[in-house]
Amino acid sequence: MTKTEAIIHYKAAVAVFEKWLLEGFISSEEFTKIDIMTAEKYGLSSCSIYRRNELLCEKNRANIE
Repeated sequence: MTKTEAIIHYKAAVAVFEKWLLEGFISSEEFTKIDIMTAEKYGLSSCSIYRRNELLCEKNRANIE
């Protein structure tokens, strides 16, 4: 699987899980665990720009001081 295919598969899977979250089938804690497992499955790092919460990564945050 190419990197592009992995990103597409990750985004498609997360879209389904986000719908489940919005409809109340899973909790936000469950969603976070599922997101992490899905990203690992498709080889995306926790700081990838393709991840749902990429701005939570410390090195991606801006210093506004």
